[in-house]
Amino acid sequence: MDPKSIALHLIGEDLKYHQMVAQCAPVEIHIEFFPDFATAVKNLLGQADQDDSWEDRYVLALQKGERLMWGDTEGIRAVAEEVLAALQE
Repeated sequence: MDPKSIALHLIGEDLKYHQMVAQCAPVEIHIEFFPDFATAVKNLLGQADQDDSWEDRYVLALQKGERLMWGDTEGIRAVAEEVLAALQE
């Protein structure tokens, strides 16, 4: 698998992680841990030397995933592709 495909996969996993945390919070299940998907994606895209504004763009782009329904695999893929495109601009 090429680095861009791995980055796309990790973005999708990050979207699913955020969905899981958001869905568990209302029933007071707190399972948060803090995987550093952003740094992994940044490195895979060859942008390791970017400043903190890159991570800010990543976090803002991930917010597009808030509109997805739980388990929407196709939607997650589409949003992950949007996030990836935004990070490559």
